[in-house]
Amino acid sequence: MKLRRALPLLVVVIAALVQFRAALVGRVWRFEDIAGYFEPLWTVCAREMAHGRWPLWSGGAWSGQPLLGDPQLGVFYPPNWLWLALPVLRAYAVEALLHAVWAGVGMYLLCRARGRSELAAALAGVSLAVGGYLVLQVRHMMFVECTAWVPWIALAGWQWLKARRPRYLAMLAATTGLMLLTGGVSMIYYALWFLGALLGAEVLRRETLPLERLKTAVTLGAALVIGVLLAGPMLWPMAAHGPLSPRAQGTDYDFVASVAWRGWHYLPSLFVPNLLGQEVAGDYRGGGTQWEIAGYYAGVLPFLLCIYTFVSGDPRRGKERLALGLVCLVAVLVAPGAHSPIHRLAYRLLPLYASMRCPARALYVFSFIVPLLAADGLDLFVLRLGDRRSLARVLPILALALTVGDLLHTHWRENPSQTLAEANAQATPSALPFLKAHAGERFVNDVHARHDLHNAGLLFDLDGASGYSSLPAWRYLHYLWIANHGAVYPHDKLVDDLSAQGIWRFSSPLVDALAVRWLLTTRAPNGPGWLKRFATTGDDHLDVWENTEALPRAYVVHAVRAVPDAAAAARAIAAKDFAPDREVVWEGPTPAPPVEIVDDKNVDDAALYERVTITPRSPVAIAYDVSLARTGVLVMAEPCYPGWTASVDGAPASEIACADYALRGIPLGRGPHHVEVRFTSRPLARGFVMLLLGLAGLLGLTIAEWRRVRK
Repeated sequence: MKLRRALPLLVVVIAALVQFRAALVGRVWRFEDIAGYFEPLWTVCAREMAHGRWPLWSGGAWSGQPLLGDPQLGVFYPPNWLWLALPVLRAYAVEALLHAVWAGVGMYLLCRARGRSELAAALAGVSLAVGGYLVLQVRHMMFVECTAWVPWIALAGWQWLKARRPRYLAMLAATTGLMLLTGGVSMIYYALWFLGALLGAEVLRRETLPLERLKTAVTLGAALVIGVLLAGPMLWPMAAHGPLSPRAQGTDYDFVASVAWRGWHYLPSLFVPNLLGQEVAGDYRGGGTQWEIAGYYAGVLPFLLCIYTFVSGDPRRGKERLALGLVCLVAVLVAPGAHSPIHRLAYRLLPLYASMRCPARALYVFSFIVPLLAADGLDLFVLRLGDRRSLARVLPILALALTVGDLLHTHWRENPSQTLAEANAQATPSALPFLKAHAGERFVNDVHARHDLHNAGLLFDLDGASGYSSLPAWRYLHYLWIANHGAVYPHDKLVDDLSAQGIWRFSSPLVDALAVRWLLTTRAPNGPGWLKRFATTGDDHLDVWENTEALPRAYVVHAVRAVPDAAAAARAIAAKDFAPDREVVWEGPTPAPPVEIVDDKNVDDAALYERVTITPRSPVAIAYDVSLARTGVLVMAEPCYPGWTASVDGAPASEIACADYALRGIPLGRGPHHVEVRFTSRPLARGFVMLLLGLAGLLGLTIAEWRRVRK
């Protein structure tokens, strides 16, 4: 009997195993953001953790970046640490499989807690586990991981409202913390819409007195706060980095409204499989990408049963249907972006909404609401069959089988896999041995070449000047913009997607100041001073050119141009007469010791900069030895970022100033000097304090449960 009752849950697990079967047979995925983003970033995280360090900083992209500033890496999400035991791409595939199973099991248990039958709960579990969202978002692991925890959070909250046991509050706090640690910030935002509607409606249903409703809401809120504290090591560095990222410039409305439905003809994609075609089949006709615009199909039968629940559902759960229905309505109304007045209203009124793109992502709520209410609808329909018992027995089995067949058939061709050897060969450019032989000298890829090369430095442990990240440092990104365009960014707010900013104007002196010596490209670079040093030996057509005018990774400049602020510094380095090897742009008061102030180019050519000996100690520590004939500024071709401090000749450490708008600078007097620079993350330390407070709160809830059981 127990085995028969467990079979529906087994169907959920098997369906997920079949859909994500690549992990079971040792195959991997390497396409789109898996290749360009997750493989290189997970690789550098695994590399640093294998050396016993948290991955704080890496020079493999953007000439150096704070890794913890990007929450999407999930550095503190424990399941991701599988990257320490397996090759990164295999760990990625296993993670996708495990989280799809976990999502389906969580939805199954949530429906069972709501009183649904095993078969109805299994239908809901299958609808989530192998529905369009989880399958198509394999390319974004943090979204898959986030989705897997949402039904478990709902389950914990639901069980606490029903039984009022502290163990469920502890479960609510723990699952919330784990969801936040995944780093799927964009989807967490919409997941809160679903959770707020579901649990909020249940609070209103169970509590009739306003004071009791308030107490219940406060208790649930306290558990959620503990969950936020548990995610402190991820949240605090993200919050500290946010004001330094491009999004801090503010976002133009058209930018926020991009990647949206272009009309209501997209609406049937919610219940008609591949209405707009499939990218994997080459016949996709929708605007944007399939996984952003039309990736929310959860099965035609679950969708119809969901509609049936809205129309004929249990009157005792009318508030729940109203709340979930409003969430669905708002999602559909904001999905068209600028084509909908509701989206413009959301842009103005909803907290944090103006910092996100892709209005169609609001349809994420359908991934949970459709399975949940489909389970309700199936049991309700069977109940209303009355005395037709044979049909009542067969119908749920048939509904489950049809849903499994529908979803597996619909998404069968998605996420093509390959062997690990094939993936590694695909990732490796023929010029890699040459670049490895010159490790320590910075390279850059032509932005018009392969997309996955933007973060190649991270993948192959090289120093790279370009990058691909959702939240790079704005100063450095703006520096690259100026190098490419010869002018400062022309907009007050962000109107361009600069997440994969590279370099294409190789004649800019700013490229020389970045110490970019090698260029990986398919065509001859513009500008003088470039010589071909390696001709491709493979079929990737990627040659290596040397920049003979590149400045050293650190050099001394003896003339300073003082400017009042960052905006003035950006304009100064954009000037046509700016020569980084002859003068340094300095923000604020004149540096001490005093350095000559210049307003023209009448600078003695003798000893413009001295050679500097550089000794890298780790990604977060570098030593410089330099001897100066006269006072000057040591300019380091590394990004200026809070947390980097310097000690000169053993003197106490001080914050490093920004030179040439985006680089690091330290003023030095005459004579020999030993300079040590080091990066420490104060936000991470504070995040660990948050974690300790969260663990204390979790322990308190556990003790409360233990005392309740003893009594």
